[in-house]
Amino acid sequence: MSSSNDTEAAAPASFVTPVGGFPTRADLIASTVFAGAYGLALAAYVWRLINPRTRVIAPVLCTFLVVVEQIVVFGLRANAGAHPSSTMGRDDFLLFYQQASFAMSFALLGMDLTSLLRALLVNTTLADERRGSFDQAERRKQYRRLSRLYRMLFGGVAVIGVLAAVLHGAAATPWAIIICRYANAVSGALVLGAFVVHLQRLRGRVMYLPGSAADLLTVLAGLLVVVPLYRITILHNRTPLIPGSHIPDISNQNSLSSSLAKMCFYVFQITPEFIVAATLSVLDIRRAFNTGIHGDWRWSDKDGVPRLRLEGVHITGVGVDSKRHSKRMAIEDDDEKAVYMGLLIPAHVQMQQGTVTRLTSRPFICDHDLVARIPHFTADQTATGSLSYLSTTPSTTAAMSSSPNVHLINHPIVRAKLTQLRRAETSAKEFRETMEAISYFVGIEGSRDIEEVTVDAQSPIGAFKGNDIKPKVGLTPILRAGLGMTDAMLALFPNAQVYHIGLFREKISLQPVEYYSKLPANPTVDLVYLLDPLIATAGTAIAALTMIADWGIPIQKVRYLAILASEEGLKNVLAEFPDLHIYVAGIDEKLTDNGLIFPGLGDALTRENDAHDFRNRCAF
Repeated sequence: MSSSNDTEAAAPASFVTPVGGFPTRADLIASTVFAGAYGLALAAYVWRLINPRTRVIAPVLCTFLVVVEQIVVFGLRANAGAHPSSTMGRDDFLLFYQQASFAMSFALLGMDLTSLLRALLVNTTLADERRGSFDQAERRKQYRRLSRLYRMLFGGVAVIGVLAAVLHGAAATPWAIIICRYANAVSGALVLGAFVVHLQRLRGRVMYLPGSAADLLTVLAGLLVVVPLYRITILHNRTPLIPGSHIPDISNQNSLSSSLAKMCFYVFQITPEFIVAATLSVLDIRRAFNTGIHGDWRWSDKDGVPRLRLEGVHITGVGVDSKRHSKRMAIEDDDEKAVYMGLLIPAHVQMQQGTVTRLTSRPFICDHDLVARIPHFTADQTATGSLSYLSTTPSTTAAMSSSPNVHLINHPIVRAKLTQLRRAETSAKEFRETMEAISYFVGIEGSRDIEEVTVDAQSPIGAFKGNDIKPKVGLTPILRAGLGMTDAMLALFPNAQVYHIGLFREKISLQPVEYYSKLPANPTVDLVYLLDPLIATAGTAIAALTMIADWGIPIQKVRYLAILASEEGLKNVLAEFPDLHIYVAGIDEKLTDNGLIFPGLGDALTRENDAHDFRNRCAF
């Protein structure tokens, strides 16, 4: 008898309040609505699963499980709200089954977002000469490792949530339950927050990553962050027990059973999860994320290199000569045959009546009408291999050089040297020497406004006050043509730090492709001179400037030094970076159909290294 009394006395005097409170009549309508809404989402999911053109399984499998689970949970919760029990005890199974579901749903949805991001990233590493990409097996391995890490983290969050519910149902000590629940919520918020930040960094750096799909993932992940943050604010609540029983006092304000508490639960916990689950159920995942039925399911390339997908369908002949394919390329998939009507362009181009109005370094998926004004192979031209390129609106050199941010080096020696540089008969040795000489003049003009500091020094005759360069200078040549300007700049700034950026212009789309960058994690210089002999279409210039800006150097602290630029290239650069100052030895008005400056000086890298067959390889 005394043992029974001791056990009763040791029983906890309070009960850890369940998330969402205890089921009451206030839950009837809301739970019924969400059960029905999830039912509609399930119907949309099943319809897309039946349709062979939109069938997706693995990338949104967790979403399917969440949708089914929530239909069951809200069905039971609506029934409990219709018949509320005044004797609900601490061991009520329904209560803790709901807690397990609420604790792991947002983590399971996060796992699906990770799968979709993996499909996007892996697609950017595949070779296809029509978009100018080459196979990047090592980067693909890194992306897969990253996605596996995030899936493991989300899985751990879900497991901790289930453990908290088990402890709840096993009547563990309140503090053990609360600690476990907080571990679930805090870790979930941290992982989702890291996912959003990481995704935004990838959004601006990974070439061929569709910006619209990446933005959608960011929005969905941002919505899910609301869930654990809300949980963190209410997980500390403990509901007192009715004296002499194990029944919680539902009328207590800490029970989260008030109308306001219920509203907060449905707004901040349930609604974000529903929006994400419904979006992934209704959306055409294959088309939006360029993936297949099972996404990127391979552990490594040993299981087979994934197939490139654009517009959600597999393209045959990836990496083969573009001349063998018309614009309406044949497409096949496991379940369908379709016609590809789009093209993945590696740079965002806003256009109006054939004139470039803005260029950014962010890729996007472009429709057929816009592609008609972008460099591409047309159905008639692919047979002969001829190209149709973007037409641009020319402007006068005088107008461009009068821009306060464009500094044209107007000097007789520079003009004479530039003439020598342009001549087709100039040898490679003469070309390098002439480029270095012009670079001296451009560098001197580019440093005209550099900040100075007064120093005390001693000459052979006596003491004097002199001047020195104040900022730490960094030189960033764009490989490899920019190396021809580096020695001249090092003669001006012998203590400058040199950081190389590797970019090349893809021959079909004329867009930049990054292949090398050794910028340190944090800037170690105050002023950067970006060195590139030519500014033609400005794609490379904009990509390099974006890398420097992302590194942490303000554009106001960057000077772009070039030998020759086109009118259109200068306009494009200044449209993207209006605060940039450009120093150039010469400006030409036109571009050729294949994107070279006219009359220009040809391909600088080719002429620096070997001019033997230059006339056969370059258009003037």
